[in-house]
Amino acid sequence: MTARDMLVRLAMAIAVAALVACGPSAPRPKKPGVLLVGLSPDTPPIAFRTGDQLTGLEVDFARRLAADLGREVRFVEMHFEDLIPALLDRRIDVIMSGMTITNARKFRLAFAEPYLKSGLVGLVRREDFKRYDEVDRILGTNGPVGVRRGTTGEKFVAERMPNARLVVYPTSADAALELRQNRIDLFINDAPVIAWLASANEADLAGVWKPLTHDELAWAFRPDDERLRAAANDVLARWKADGTSKAILGRWLRGWPGVE
Repeated sequence: MTARDMLVRLAMAIAVAALVACGPSAPRPKKPGVLLVGLSPDTPPIAFRTGDQLTGLEVDFARRLAADLGREVRFVEMHFEDLIPALLDRRIDVIMSGMTITNARKFRLAFAEPYLKSGLVGLVRREDFKRYDEVDRILGTNGPVGVRRGTTGEKFVAERMPNARLVVYPTSADAALELRQNRIDLFINDAPVIAWLASANEADLAGVWKPLTHDELAWAFRPDDERLRAAANDVLARWKADGTSKAILGRWLRGWPGVE
C-alpha cells in the first residue's frame, strides 16, 4: 500500500467517525411561506389605518390565520374593485376585505365558509330618519343615493332602486362626508360599515336597521387553490369551536347579534 493510499483511507476513517459521533443531522426547518392578503384599507371596521398602523377586523383575522398556517403575512393594499383581478392574476393569495358572497362572484372565486351574517342597510342624516324608516321608502326614493365603487351596494341601487340617482364614491368615508353635507340623501353599504359610520358621526348620521338584503361575508380564493381554501376552512372551524372568531368579531362589532 502506498503512502497516498494510506492517507486516503485515514481521511475516510476520520470522516466516518465524525458522522457517527454527531449522529444523523436534523433537517433544516423550512422557511414559512408568505401569505399575500389583499385588502382595501379604507373601510372601518373591516380594514383601515390608524396613523401608520394597519388595523381592523380582517387584519386581525389575517394575522391569526397566517400564524395558524405557519406562514408570514404580507398585506397588499389596493382599491376594493381591484381585489378580484389581483387574486385571479396571482398577485395575492386571498381576499380578506369584508367581501360578500354573491352568485356572480362564485363564478370566478372560491369562497371559504362565511364568518359573518350581514346585509345592506342605509345611512341617513338624523333629521331625515323618518323619511327612510321603512324598506319601501328607501327603495322608492328618487333622490341621490351614494354607494362605494365595486360593491354589492352599487349593484343593489342600480338594480333595485330605479328612481334613485346613483352617486359612486371611492371610499365609505367620502360618502359619509357627502351625506353630512347634503349632497346625497342616503348611503347604502354593508351593515358593519354603516354601524361604524353611524357611531363615528352620531350627532349627524343614523343607520336605518331595516335590512335590504341578507348576505354573508367570507374570504375569497382562486378556484384552483383548493389546498389553501381547505386549510383556511379548517382553521376557521377551529376558531368557531374554541371561540377565537367570536372574540375577534366582538372586538370590532360590539353588540352585534350572535357575536357577544
